[in-house]
Amino acid sequence: MISKNDILYLTAEAGEVLVFTMHRIYRSRESLNSWSKKPFSRQGRENEFDEYDLNKGIQNSLLIARNDIKYHAEVSLDLGKIPVIHAMSSKVDQVLLNIILNASCAIRDKKTGEPGLIRIKTDIEGSFVRCRIEDNGTGIDKKYIGKVFDPFFTRLCLYWHIR
Repeated sequence: MISKNDILYLTAEAGEVLVFTMHRIYRSRESLNSWSKKPFSRQGRENEFDEYDLNKGIQNSLLIARNDIKYHAEVSLDLGKIPVIHAMSSKVDQVLLNIILNASCAIRDKKTGEPGLIRIKTDIEGSFVRCRIEDNGTGIDKKYIGKVFDPFFTRLCLYWHIR
């Protein structure tokens, strides 16, 4: 006989598996898209710097995270007029998606019944392009602050390490 606790546990695990699967599908799709758009000589260079449109990366990450966000948070976008930057696009995309999914999880963990808010803003400060992402979720416990960039560290919804 399955208990209520078993059902709650399985439901939570299923959600995590679904988000992980969606992320992997996105990464696979991006790999296939980049393969078809780049000349053969560029293959295997995903760890190299290239021109990157940060605003487009944010919009793509929000599209991937949409199903996770839509039930418990609203997104406020203030994407400024910024130049393309020189970055490792696949790494930046992964970081953006992880931050957005974690913001969504932090809002869901708050359990207020009211929709939360994720604010994303890009702008230029001096000679730097800046991206700020904030949410009104539970926040990160102070004991974990120093660990958030450690490989394989997990806190609630941190599913993938930054490679």
